[in-house]
Amino acid sequence: MSFLGRNLLYAASPMMNESSGGSATYDAELCKQAAQVFAEVIKICNETGAYQLQSWETRTDNFWVWSPGLTIMSGGTEVIMNQMPYTYYGPAATTIRASSPVQFGAGNNKVEVPTHNYVKNYGMANGLPIDDPESGYNPDDPWTGREPRFYVDIVYDGVQMVTSTAGGADRFAQLYNGGRHKGGTQGSVTGYYLRKYTPLGTNSWDGKMGSIRCYQPRMRLGDVYLMYAEATLWGYGSVSGSVPGIGLTAEQAVNVIRNRAQLPNLTAKYTATKEIFMQEIIRERAVELGFEGHRWFDLRRWNLNGDPKYLYKTAIDFDRGANGKPVNIQERLLVTRVVEKKHNWVPFQPQYTKLYEGFTQNPGW
Repeated sequence: MSFLGRNLLYAASPMMNESSGGSATYDAELCKQAAQVFAEVIKICNETGAYQLQSWETRTDNFWVWSPGLTIMSGGTEVIMNQMPYTYYGPAATTIRASSPVQFGAGNNKVEVPTHNYVKNYGMANGLPIDDPESGYNPDDPWTGREPRFYVDIVYDGVQMVTSTAGGADRFAQLYNGGRHKGGTQGSVTGYYLRKYTPLGTNSWDGKMGSIRCYQPRMRLGDVYLMYAEATLWGYGSVSGSVPGIGLTAEQAVNVIRNRAQLPNLTAKYTATKEIFMQEIIRERAVELGFEGHRWFDLRRWNLNGDPKYLYKTAIDFDRGANGKPVNIQERLLVTRVVEKKHNWVPFQPQYTKLYEGFTQNPGW
């Protein structure tokens, strides 16, 4: 049912509706259908306990668990379907960024490095985005006072990476200019490492590399709540809209996920209009579901894949001051993604388009 809801929401989204319905807006009727399916999923889970949101204290069970005998799978009570193991030292690792990512253990060659522009999605502990004048964000001290998920997901300069003293110079991240873990063939090209699937201890010095099981969720209940919020917003036409009979508004569904992350409810200025609220859904999905394989699909279905704010991938460069804080901070462009309208749709293999006359190639290919 969760996948049925996702398929309906995708079909209702601006990219798909532009192709099938001629309008780059949401299809309200399909959104209602999606919202009704998500409402039923939430209702079943509430009534039967089939799946439940992990508490904040156990939220990482969604992604990894310590299992010395490798007998326990991650996922806990929230993950409805897992996909292949997220193996940070084997063929299932997703991205190669350095020849020796020391936060995982010497000799391994797979590492995720979040870009600085993506890290900006993580707001402050008071629940406000970093670009809100009232957030308290200090660009000269960018990692202080951030929201809890930032500290669970992201390794930044000075963060402990190895517990054992045998780790030596690799115990704490040196991600400043010229630091041991910045750039070159030994470190991060962005100034960050990803910790979401690799908690403290997953390195050769601490000896826990063979005792962790990591699975990347394919569908989890937290995602269902956020999709419900989006589908309800555009299906029923308001932030306070809800599927009849469930008593959960779009705004409340987002706040369920925020509250689980120890954040307050959205303030009134972020629920003032559908468009403003949608921007918070976009940011919330970036943080709550970050590095779980949703972002590319979301940007495409929202028709935002070519938006300039999502094209530029940046690093953070800085020196480390005498007090350990960053100084001389600069954001540096790493990559500019090349996106054309046709990239919203992948091409069919030419042999398939020749099966019969009515099988057409996707636009632009």
